[in-house]
Amino acid sequence: ASSKPGQSHPACWRRASNWRGCGRCLEAVSTEGSAYIPADSPNAVTVGAVPWNNPGTIEVFSSQGPTTDGRIKPDFVANGVTLYSTNSTGDADYRSLSGTSMSTPNCAGSLNLLVRYYESSHGSTPRSSTMKAVLMQTADEAGVAEGPDYSFGWGLVDTREAAGLILADSLTQGMIIEDSLADGETDQF
Repeated sequence: ASSKPGQSHPACWRRASNWRGCGRCLEAVSTEGSAYIPADSPNAVTVGAVPWNNPGTIEVFSSQGPTTDGRIKPDFVANGVTLYSTNSTGDADYRSLSGTSMSTPNCAGSLNLLVRYYESSHGSTPRSSTMKAVLMQTADEAGVAEGPDYSFGWGLVDTREAAGLILADSLTQGMIIEDSLADGETDQF
């Protein structure tokens, strides 16, 4: 779950020197109002929850943006309702769970598979910013607003579409570009 200002996120704060987090975590959004630290980090992938059978409806427990400085969060939404998951009552126990604590690992698992697919098709590991951009460009529209918004972010994660973009780039390079710009520099393509 997201931390409110002043609270720590142990996995993140041990490695971080500021209150923005490590930038490598995927963070669940599950508090009312704006996404708080570390979920509001520009580099964190923040995931809201939608039901699998109605991805145009944001769940009541899923926080909505904007961040305190006006950026879009959550970044994406994923199924976070009634997912079959492990249960702490025994080594072989399972149960259905709902929450951003379900949508976030759902997205993280998909993203992990996409990173491995990129590595096998391109022979290199993609930047985290590249994978976030791939998810942005291939997400399905969710909600009533066209384009990114403060409820659904860039939309519903579409792993198949993202894998298709990675495949297309491996066959015709130039569809996914990893580059950097200096301060004040621009690029057109």
